[in-house]
Amino acid sequence: MAGRWIRDGILTSEKIEKLSMGAELFYRRLMSVVDDYGRYYSKPEMLRSACYPLKIDSITNDNVIAWTSECVNQRLIILYENDCKKYLCLLDFGQRARTKSKFPEPPEILKSQVLSDNCPQPAAPCGQMTALIDIDIDIDKRYNDAHAATAAPPLSDKNLKPKPPEKQKHLDYVFLSCEEYVRLKKELGQKFLDRCIFTLDEYLTNHEKKRREYRDHNKTIRRWVIKTVREEGLLPEPIKNKPPPEPPPELESPEEYAKNEEIFRETLKTVTKKISMPV
Repeated sequence: MAGRWIRDGILTSEKIEKLSMGAELFYRRLMSVVDDYGRYYSKPEMLRSACYPLKIDSITNDNVIAWTSECVNQRLIILYENDCKKYLCLLDFGQRARTKSKFPEPPEILKSQVLSDNCPQPAAPCGQMTALIDIDIDIDKRYNDAHAATAAPPLSDKNLKPKPPEKQKHLDYVFLSCEEYVRLKKELGQKFLDRCIFTLDEYLTNHEKKRREYRDHNKTIRRWVIKTVREEGLLPEPIKNKPPPEPPPELESPEEYAKNEEIFRETLKTVTKKISMPV
């Protein structure tokens, strides 16, 4: 990891002074994790493992969320989103850029608005799970307000597309809607479908670029995953529809019952006479 210049101004910074001890230590550790541009992922799990690799069991995601909230409220870092992924950036990081950043650049207008706002928000309470979400909402509001004049008019209800069904996560990288999963299970059987999901998830784990290319995992499974699993020797076992139950036997009418009862009695008398006759 490249060296970092830690200026003595950090010791007299009013923003740093307002942080709790845990948040200040988190901020200092974060300075060793971000790249030369001060950028890194903002996902709590990734921050926890990167900033506290030897204390992964004693530091929780709630701690990281609360400390991140403090740093954002003091205008030390900003949170932003790019291509459905969330990042953070240290403000006024002031390091010499040695290499090109692998993280996307935060919106310049967002940085300028945060830096120009000298009224920090009150810090979120420690352990609050929604702290990071509240921060994102606040940042989105700032960004949207800044672009309100040039924003495109909202679409009318006639032009809105129907919302696609929500996808459910299977393993790490496979997403199927409930209808897609039930249909595949009916056509392939549970065991065969589980193997298909495992095969596709393993492929996406080893091929990061394909995660964006394969957007419809239902089609991907039908396109080549089924064939791959068949070549491994496993065959589908479709779930057959159960046959309808047989109708119950029809009950005898009173007339039929009386007639059968009379026949039974006559037969019983005949058998009794034959039994009682001497041999």
